[in-house]
Amino acid sequence: MINDIRSISIKATISRVFKYLETTPNKFPIFQILETAPFVCIRYAALDGIRAGIKVAFNRKLRNEIRINEKKPLTVGSKLGPIEFIGAKENMSYDFKIDAKFIKCFTGFNILEKEEESILKFYVQCEHPRKRDRLFWIFAKPFHILLAQKVLRIHKRQIEVD
Repeated sequence: MINDIRSISIKATISRVFKYLETTPNKFPIFQILETAPFVCIRYAALDGIRAGIKVAFNRKLRNEIRINEKKPLTVGSKLGPIEFIGAKENMSYDFKIDAKFIKCFTGFNILEKEEESILKFYVQCEHPRKRDRLFWIFAKPFHILLAQKVLRIHKRQIEVD
């Protein structure tokens, strides 16, 4: 089983955290540079194979479509490459499915209440990983840990400022 959970404490109510997740266009913000064309290509190649990365690299129309789609509000079934929004549970979770060449798993956010704060958790889970999933995870996990913590810190900063 692949199961990784990163969490952060936020000085806000659960409903405020959920509303923020629901209304923010980029659910996985990291660094602006990672949203530029070369890194978008690398991201697609890392998840869905070299062909997917090359397709994004040499198709300006597709890259522009990706940028536009990243800013649109999500509806159930919305896809961004191999990542599909599968649903949200009011004030509880925001869930995605990754159906890529190298990994098939679930990811998203869970929100818990703790006294006068909320705990925002960012998870990756695969109950029955294939050999390919486990191998990919060995290499991807260190990057996931760094980037997940960055995503959580950005969300915390934005929520607590509002």
